[in-house]
Amino acid sequence: MADYEYEREGYYASWKGDDNGTLAIGVGVKTTFSEAPDIKWGGLAQMSWASYDGKRKNASSSSSYQTGTFETEVFEYQLAAGPTCTLMEGISVYGGPFMHLIDGNHYHKHAGGSREYDIEERASFGGYVGTQIDIAENATFNIEYQRTGDAWAVAGGICWMLP
Repeated sequence: MADYEYEREGYYASWKGDDNGTLAIGVGVKTTFSEAPDIKWGGLAQMSWASYDGKRKNASSSSSYQTGTFETEVFEYQLAAGPTCTLMEGISVYGGPFMHLIDGNHYHKHAGGSREYDIEERASFGGYVGTQIDIAENATFNIEYQRTGDAWAVAGGICWMLP
């Protein structure tokens, strides 16, 4: 079960829906600007794409007018910079400022017809902090917390570094 929320100026609706499976793909580049024995300064640029579809029902109404299907496609872009400090061999903490941008489309179909909306966000600025643990010669495990004025996120993942 996926929770899905949609908001636009002057109108609010919250839907709960069954997601038929989510496909998400991302790519990024990370670089080091300068390096000292226990600290590195660097930055990254990354982009991701995700697509969701499924059935939805308006959580605040039993009207069939608001029951139907949805499709959402989201593009996410992020630029970040900051230090990475080595705590001990194989374990580092990192953090700094970032810029985050989201773009996409939302389409829903219901008994009363269909609607399509652009998902647009002005650039959001915020900060992040995380830890990186080496799990192999060319792979790391990361867990990170991000915060902007309007949102927050916790994420984790494994990065494989290309030779």
